[in-house]
Amino acid sequence: MSSLYKVPLLLLFVGACMGLFLRYQLIAPTQAVNFTYVLHGHSHVMFLGWVFNVLYLAFVSQFTAGQRIFRILFWILQVSVAGMLVSFPLQGYGLYSIVFTTLHTFGAYVFIACFLFHTRTRSSLAITLARTALLLFVVSSFGPFYLGYLNATGLGHSNLYRFAIYFYLHFQYNGFFFFGVLTLLLQAVEPALTPAGRTRVRRGMYIAWGTSVLTYPLSILWASPGMGYNIVGFVAAVVQVLALLCFITPVKIFLSQLTDRSARLLVVLSAAALVFKCILQILSAHPALALFANEYRAVVIAYLHLVLLGCISFFLVGWLIYKDLLPAGIGRPVKAMIIGFIGSEIVLGIMPWSAAVFRVEPMLLHKGIFVLSIPLTIGMAGITYRGTIGTRRI
Repeated sequence: MSSLYKVPLLLLFVGACMGLFLRYQLIAPTQAVNFTYVLHGHSHVMFLGWVFNVLYLAFVSQFTAGQRIFRILFWILQVSVAGMLVSFPLQGYGLYSIVFTTLHTFGAYVFIACFLFHTRTRSSLAITLARTALLLFVVSSFGPFYLGYLNATGLGHSNLYRFAIYFYLHFQYNGFFFFGVLTLLLQAVEPALTPAGRTRVRRGMYIAWGTSVLTYPLSILWASPGMGYNIVGFVAAVVQVLALLCFITPVKIFLSQLTDRSARLLVVLSAAALVFKCILQILSAHPALALFANEYRAVVIAYLHLVLLGCISFFLVGWLIYKDLLPAGIGRPVKAMIIGFIGSEIVLGIMPWSAAVFRVEPMLLHKGIFVLSIPLTIGMAGITYRGTIGTRRI
C-alpha cells in the first residue's frame, strides 16, 4: 500500500495550488471565476483528497493485512475526489458535485464497515482510537445530508444551514482528523507505554470523546443561542485540555523515536498549534469574542488553517517521514511550508485591526498573504515531489 501514498501527496499539492489561486483572486479577481465554488473544491480536496486518504492508507497498513478490497475501495474513492475537483469549481453545490460527494460518503461507509470487520479481533488503545475516528467521520457526514434536507424545504438561508455546515466541520476537525492523528501517535508508541501510562491515556481518551461532542456549541455561539451554550462550551474546552495532558508522555516518546530533524520540528509545531487551538477555544466561549470571530472572516480562516495545516497536516507529514514514506532530509521544503504557514497566520490574525490599529490598507494585507502563500505552496510542492519521486516501498 505504500506506493498509494503518492496520491494524497499529489492532492495536497493540488489543494495548495487552489488555495494560492484563491489568495490571488482576492487581489485581482477573475470575472469568470466563482470564488465560492473554487473554495468548496479547495476544502474538499484538502479534507478528502489529503487528510482522509492519508488516514485511510495509514489505518489499512497499520491495522490490517492489506486485503485487496481496501485497494479497490481506495481507487473508487479517488474517482469521487477527482469528480469533486472538477465539478465544485464549475458549479459549486450542483448536481454533479453532490453526486460525487454522496458517492464518496457511501464509499467511506463501506470502507469503515470493512475496516471494522477485518479488525474485529484486535484490541489496543490505537485501534480503539481508530474506530472512534471513523465513527466521528460518520457523525460528521450527517451535516451535509441535513443541508440537502434544508435546501429541499426552503430553509437554505436559515441559521440551521450554517449550523449544519459547522456541525460537519467540527466533527471533521475535532473528531475524525484529531482522533486519526491520535491513532497514529498511539500506534507508534503504545508498546513503549508503562501500565500507568496506558491507564492515563485511556482516561484521556474517554475525556476527549466527551469533549469532542460538548465543544460543538462553540461553533454556533455567533447565533446567540443562550448563555447555557457558552457555559457548556467553555467547560468542555477546559476539560479537553485535561484530556490532552494525558497524551504528553506519548508525544515525548514519539519525539524520541524521530531521527529526522524536519519530522521532529513538524511534530513539535503540531503540538504547539494544538495548544494554541485549545486556548482559542476557551476564549471563544466569551459572547463578545464569539461575535467578533463571526464578524471577521479572516479570524475563521486563520483558525481553520491553524487546525488543518498546523495541527493535522504538520503531524501527518512528520509521520510520513517517520514511516519512511517520505525521504529524510527534506528540510528546505518543510521550512518553506512552515514559514509560509506562520507568516500567513500572523497576517490573518492582524487583519481585523489593520485599519484602526496598524493603519494598513486591507488590500496590502491580502497581497502579503498571497506572497506568504507562495513559499507555503512551494514547500508543499517540494514535499510532493520528494514523496512521489523519492518514496521507497517498505
